[in-house]
Amino acid sequence: MLRIAICDDEKQYLAEEEELVKAYLEKQEMEYQIDGFSSGQELLRVHQGVVDYKIVFLDIKMDGVDGMEVAKQIREWNSETFIIFITSFVEYSLQGYEVGAFRYIMKDEMEWGVGRCLEDAFKKMKVHKESFKFMEGESEVYIHNILYISSENRLVTFHMVHSKDKQYHMDEKLDYLEEQLLKYDFLRLRKSHLVNMRYISRINDYKAYLTTNQTIVIPKERYREVKDEFEFYRGKNR
Repeated sequence: MLRIAICDDEKQYLAEEEELVKAYLEKQEMEYQIDGFSSGQELLRVHQGVVDYKIVFLDIKMDGVDGMEVAKQIREWNSETFIIFITSFVEYSLQGYEVGAFRYIMKDEMEWGVGRCLEDAFKKMKVHKESFKFMEGESEVYIHNILYISSENRLVTFHMVHSKDKQYHMDEKLDYLEEQLLKYDFLRLRKSHLVNMRYISRINDYKAYLTTNQTIVIPKERYREVKDEFEFYRGKNR
C-alpha cells in the first residue's frame, strides 16, 4: 500500500490537496492511504513512523514548525521519502536543495501540478505500467494493481485488486503472460492461475491465502516448487 502524508495548516488547502491526490490515485487504481496533518508539530508527533510515508506533501510556510524544519527531520530518519513542497512563495524554492526536495508545486497550480508530481514520483519509484491488448480495448495497467490472472479455454481474465467487478479479458495463452510478468514477481500456482506474490499472505495446506481473503488451491505436484518460490520471494523482500 502506498502511504502519503499531507501537511498544511490552512484547512482549505489541506482539503483540496487531499482531494486532488485521492482523485489521481483513484483514477490510477492505486491502493493507498492518505493521512492529513494540520501542522508540522502534528506530523512530527508520528515520530519515526514518518518513514512509512513514501510521499510527503508539505506546506513550507506554517505557524510553529514550518515545512522546511519538518523536511530536515524527515531526512534524518529517511533519505528516500519523496518530499513535495507546496507553497505560495517562489523565493522558498532554493531552500529545497538542502533537504533533497523532489518537486515544488505553487498553490495556484495545484489542480494540474499534483497529478504531474505523482506521475513523476511513480516513474522514479519504478512503479511499473504495462500495455495490454484486452478485448475491452488496449489499456495501460499498473502491475501492482493486478491481483491474479486466471485462464479458462484460452479466455484469460485479469482480476484487479480494488474491485472484484473490475476485470479485463483477452484471448491469450497464460504461458505467454507468465513470461511477460515473471520479472514482476508473479507466480504460477496452477495451470490456470498466475498470481501477484505481493498479495499472497501465506502458503500452506496446499493452498495460497491471499490478502483479499481469497484462497487458491495448489496441486500436490506443484506445491513444493510453489512454496519454495514464495519463501524465496518473501525472504528477499523482508
